[in-house]
Amino acid sequence: MAARLRDVAERAGVSVKTVSNVVNNHPHVTEATRAKVSAAIEELRYRPNLSARNLKHGRAGFLALAVPASSPSPCRRWTRRTSPSSPRR
Repeated sequence: MAARLRDVAERAGVSVKTVSNVVNNHPHVTEATRAKVSAAIEELRYRPNLSARNLKHGRAGFLALAVPASSPSPCRRWTRRTSPSSPRR
């Protein structure tokens, strides 16, 4: 199971907020605390969960477009040309 902020905080003996401040490179963290948290991050091989971060901030980094399959509309022709998974003609 992947390490969470809470796991890193417990290992470093600090709060989850402090770990978040270190991960997000906020300046109001002492060097000693930053070193403890960084060591815990390395030990636990913590990696930020980008899906969770995107959900929290309300952005996903992609655009979805729903087009009826039976429609010969200009929109359908455009998606056929621009979709990386569609076969080239």
